Amino acid sequence: MRIARSRLASSGSGLIRLHGFCMWLKYSTDEHRLRTIDEHIFIMTTFLLTGTKFSGEIELRYGDDELLLSYELRAVLTAEQKYWLMNNLPRCVGDLHVLVGSVPSFTITEVKAEPVTFEAFWERYDDKENSSKKRTRQKWDKMPVAERERAFRHIPKYIARLPYGTRKKFAETYLNAELWNN
Repeated sequence: MRIARSRLASSGSGLIRLHGFCMWLKYSTDEHRLRTIDEHIFIMTTFLLTGTKFSGEIELRYGDDELLLSYELRAVLTAEQKYWLMNNLPRCVGDLHVLVGSVPSFTITEVKAEPVTFEAFWERYDDKENSSKKRTRQKWDKMPVAERERAFRHIPKYIARLPYGTRKKFAETYLNAELWNN
């Protein structure tokens, strides 16, 4: 993947649109490299698509922004079915529901994800040099599971909305401020 350096600030992170897909990127032009931060993208929703006109299943994985991250074809399809699927691949969760509603032979099953762990939050927030892991974990442990999930999902939005040159809050402060409720 090549992206013109002139479009990027010297370093940071953010959402970009490339060929119709959104990707969360962490970039540093000082090091003359650009990398997707796959270790910070956690699959939030997984669906299994099955049908009566093919055997097997298609696994579709969507990020917390409800955009398609990846799919795995574990089905036996004809060439015509593969062509149709590639032209109608649901790029967001809403498209998936529309597709299943319009094709009666399809069924979807949501695979329930594990609750978000503190380590997953700590890696995604990525402020290890400045934040206290001990104090942040104490706050995390006191939070209800639903709040943890919302806090975790809000991190990319929070970082994307920071004005250029503004440092993000310490991880503990982020949790105490409950910015995901604003």
